[in-house]
Amino acid sequence: MKAVGDLLAFVIVSTVVLSITLAIFFATMIFNEMTRATLEYGSVKSVFKDIAVKFDSILTGTKLMYGHPSDFVGIGYRRLETDITIAIQLQNGTVASMEINGFYAIQAVVHKILIEANKVIYGSTDSRLVDRLNNAVVLREYTSNGSTVLEMTSDKIYYSIYNITESARSVIVVELVIARIVKPYVVGSGTLVVYSRVNETLSTTYESVQGFTIAMNGDMLTSDQLLSECIGQSVDSVNLHVRVVDVVFEIY
Repeated sequence: MKAVGDLLAFVIVSTVVLSITLAIFFATMIFNEMTRATLEYGSVKSVFKDIAVKFDSILTGTKLMYGHPSDFVGIGYRRLETDITIAIQLQNGTVASMEINGFYAIQAVVHKILIEANKVIYGSTDSRLVDRLNNAVVLREYTSNGSTVLEMTSDKIYYSIYNITESARSVIVVELVIARIVKPYVVGSGTLVVYSRVNETLSTTYESVQGFTIAMNGDMLTSDQLLSECIGQSVDSVNLHVRVVDVVFEIY
C-alpha cells in the first residue's frame, strides 16, 4: 500500500510540475509573440510616418524605398468610397465636369490588439481642402475584428491661389492638386517602394472660367467661397489648373 501511495504522490507532483512548466512555456511564448508583434508594428509605423512627413517630396518626384519586417505585420490595401466631382462654368456658358475616384488606403495589419484607443497619429480629418501638400495625407490606427490596423489615406484637395500677369493684366490662378493613392502592386512582403506620377489623362487647365463647384462625398464648395476665404473677394473669372497626382505603392 505504501508503494502505491508513493506512486500516486509521485504522479500528482509530476502532473503539477508539468502543468506549471507548460503554463510558463505558453505564457513565455505568448509574451514573446506579443513583444515581436509590437516591435514589428512599431517599425512599420515608423515607415508610414516617414512617408507621411515626406509626402510633399513624393508628390514632387522623390522615390522612396523601405525595408520592413513582415512576420507579424502584413501590408495591404482597401478601396475608399471617395468620389470627387468638379463642375466648371466655362466662359461660353457651358459646364465642363470632372469626376475623380479610384482612391485607395494603404493598411498595415497585425492580428493582435496592440493599442488602447483609436486615434489619428498624423494629419487631420477636419477638412477635405488643405493649403499644404503634407496635409493631404492622414495616418490613423484603430482596432477591427481582433486586429490592429494602421491606415494611410490621401483623399483631399490641395489648393493654391496666386496672381500672374498676362498681357499687362493681372490674372488670378487657382491650382487644385488631388493626390490619389491608387491600387498598389502587392507581389510579396518585406520591401515597400513609393513614388508618384502625374495623371495626364485627368489633369487639365481651363482659362477664364466664371466659377467652379467641388463636390466631395456630399460636401460642396464653390469658387466664390474659396476665393472669399483666401483673398477676401470674389472675381469675375479665374484660370483653373487641376492636377491629379497618382501615388503608387509597390510591395515586394
